[in-house]
Amino acid sequence: MDYELLVNLESGYLFVKPGQGSQVAGQLVEVTSEELEILDLWEGVPFYERETLEVQTANGPANAFVYSQNQASGSPPNLTQPKDRASMLEEIKAFRIWLDTHRNQG
Repeated sequence: MDYELLVNLESGYLFVKPGQGSQVAGQLVEVTSEELEILDLWEGVPFYERETLEVQTANGPANAFVYSQNQASGSPPNLTQPKDRASMLEEIKAFRIWLDTHRNQG
């Protein structure tokens, strides 16, 4: 997909940006519009930009949202073990609870 995965050395956060000949492995997850709104908050849009890219899957090409930082600079990350889907969903669930709590306080 000609994107690379990098880590911002100042913040420690991972991001993707265009990188000729590079590929980033990932998972496709179908989300509702409400979940997409929460993901935009989670990813700090506009800190990250949400864009639609054509990605390659085992079943052929598909369109997917990707959060990128096209203007940022970084270094390749040292990833030993990627997070599994269950732990990612638990983090998003905790963020949603935090978000709902803070929305109700304002």
